[in-house]
Amino acid sequence: MKTTLNLSARFDRSVFSEEISLTQDFKTGYSEPDPVRLNAQMRVIAMLVALNLIRAGHNKIKRFIVQIISMHYGVLEAEFSWAELAGLYDSTLATLASLESDTAMLQPSPEVCDKCPAILVCPAVQRLVVRANPIDTTPVELARNLDKVAMIKEYCEQFEEFCKKGLLAEPPKFAIPGYEMAPGAETRKFTDIETAKSRMCELDPSVSNALNKLKTHTPPNYLKVYATFYDRDPKDCKEAFDKLMNGQIVTTQNKSSLKRVKNEIVDARAAFGGQEPKQLAL
Repeated sequence: MKTTLNLSARFDRSVFSEEISLTQDFKTGYSEPDPVRLNAQMRVIAMLVALNLIRAGHNKIKRFIVQIISMHYGVLEAEFSWAELAGLYDSTLATLASLESDTAMLQPSPEVCDKCPAILVCPAVQRLVVRANPIDTTPVELARNLDKVAMIKEYCEQFEEFCKKGLLAEPPKFAIPGYEMAPGAETRKFTDIETAKSRMCELDPSVSNALNKLKTHTPPNYLKVYATFYDRDPKDCKEAFDKLMNGQIVTTQNKSSLKRVKNEIVDARAAFGGQEPKQLAL
C-alpha cells in the first residue's frame, strides 16, 4: 500500500538509550488530556518516533515509553510494544491511502473509520451515537443508518476493549462498579476420538450403540453416556471418567470476559468511597 501524503507530529522532548526510548509532550491547558494510549496525537507520535529511530539504526530498543506532562493533571504514561507500533503504522498507512483515494469521503464512513485507530475519541463518530435513528424506514435513510451502526459498533467494541484492559492490568487501572472480568469457561477436547471411543466400549458392548447415536463426540457427551451406564449423576463420576480416558482429554481456558455482576443500579458516590467520581476521559 503506497501513499504520497506526509504525516508529521510535534512533541517537546525525546531521549533514548540502547534499550529504552522516552518521548514527552508538555501540556499547559486546563482541559484534562486523554489517556496516552487513547490519545490519537500521542499514538501518532509514538509510531513516528519509533519509525525514525529504526531508520537511524537504533533497532535494539525494547521499550517505547510516551508521557504527557500536564501542569494541572500530572504525568500520564503508556508503554507501546513493537506489535502495537507495527499495528499503528499499518493502520495509519491505510488511513492515509484511503484519504488519497479518488473516492475518498472526508467524513465518517464504515470504509474510512474501519481503518482509523482514533475512532474511540472521534467527535464525529460520537455524534453519530445520538443521530442514528432507525425509525425512518425510507430506503435511503435505512442505508445511512446502517452505515452509522457499523461505525457505532466499532466505537462500542473499542470502548469495551479499553475497559477490559483497565481491569486486567496489574494492578488494575480502575474499578468499574457492577462489572468484573469473569474467567472464561473451560473447553475439553479429545486428543484422539477413536481411542476415547475404544476405551468407552471396553465397559460394555451396549455403550457402542449409545456413542453411535451422538451428534458430536465430545468429552461432555461421553461423560453423560458413562454416567448413564452407571446410573449416576455426571458430576459424581467425572473423576472416574477422566481416569478411564487417561490423558485423552486436553483442557483449554477460554479468554476472560467483561460481565455485569450486579443487577441493581450502582450508587457512583458510594462506589468511590463517598467522593464524587472523577470522569474518565476516553
